[in-house]
Amino acid sequence: METKFCTVTRHDEELYRELMKQNGWKLNVFRKYYATFCILALIAVTAVRAVIVSRGTGTELIPAARAFFAIGFAAAAAAFVLELKNAFKREEKTLHLKAQQKMQQSGKAGEKEEIHWYEDCCVIDTEEISSRYEYTGLKKVEEGDKYIFITFGGDVTVAADKNGFRQGKPDKLKKFLDGKTGRLDKI
Repeated sequence: METKFCTVTRHDEELYRELMKQNGWKLNVFRKYYATFCILALIAVTAVRAVIVSRGTGTELIPAARAFFAIGFAAAAAAFVLELKNAFKREEKTLHLKAQQKMQQSGKAGEKEEIHWYEDCCVIDTEEISSRYEYTGLKKVEEGDKYIFITFGGDVTVAADKNGFRQGKPDKLKKFLDGKTGRLDKI
């Protein structure tokens, strides 16, 4: 069999970051704005307490309670603005930690995969094993910033580093695989 394309992919943090983005990972709303939610929760608890006390004594809310609510809402607004400015940094930090965690869980941290693309299959060679995947099981091909993600039947996703081509070019591999699947997705 003649090799049409040959790529080398290293399992590093950058690969796992892009794979997580490709799978739609995002920081949830509570983690982005937790300080705002905490301040609003404190305001709610204090408001309930103030209403209960005022009903028990038969008086209306004291001016200090009203001032507390005004200051509390101003603090919540300020916290929201600050969190909005820092949301990107927090998301990047969390993405870094999650990518490191996934890399360690996979057990492939720092490993290299050499992928040979033939007319009827692709063969992935690592230091320990060699795996063969037929194109009949090819589900989808997605292009990321630095990688091309090829998903086969089951949950097998192969990442081809665009800068790791030893033979062939990324554009030609995409066209080749597009012919095998009939579609090409771009993320």
